Amino acid sequence: MIFSGTRSNNDPLLEIHNLQLFKTYIFKTLISLSMLSVLFLFCDHAVAQQAADPQKGDEEEFLNQGLISTSKTYKITLQSQYIVFKIQNNAGKTINNIYPWIYKFFKDPKDGIDKYLLVNNVHRGGIMLNGIPHRPGTRVDWRFSLVRGNKPNGPEAKNYILLTHPKSIYFNNIEPPPDPLQK
Repeated sequence: MIFSGTRSNNDPLLEIHNLQLFKTYIFKTLISLSMLSVLFLFCDHAVAQQAADPQKGDEEEFLNQGLISTSKTYKITLQSQYIVFKIQNNAGKTINNIYPWIYKFFKDPKDGIDKYLLVNNVHRGGIMLNGIPHRPGTRVDWRFSLVRGNKPNGPEAKNYILLTHPKSIYFNNIEPPPDPLQK
């Protein structure tokens, strides 16, 4: 056999070398996966500690929507230009603005089917009436403008719902300093 400088596929030294490389690769992969799982475990623990607890003493019923919870009760101003919802921040960060969809729903008298009508401009965010900034775990009244022509009248005046998407909730880039009143 003429020496060509390469080893054949049947060479036992090449098989041992490839096996050692494979074992090293598997070992490095297992170490990196275990480190990654430990990292996720600590991150999950940190996020769980940041999760907001509901305020105590207020027995109002809230609808959980993930990052926020909205009260099932609301107020409509006398001129019917605005609707006010109480919103609880369930996220671990301070909310800067919310762009929700507000629907008025009612049963159609003809066929008895639920009808939904969008009553706000989804491109205009809400305004916090109190509690600026909206910190995690707190409940704040938010005011949203209604589109003209959606004046509540009759029995359907009590049928409004606020819906949000996680991408329609904007958070502060920099968290405000801790509230000096809460210690």
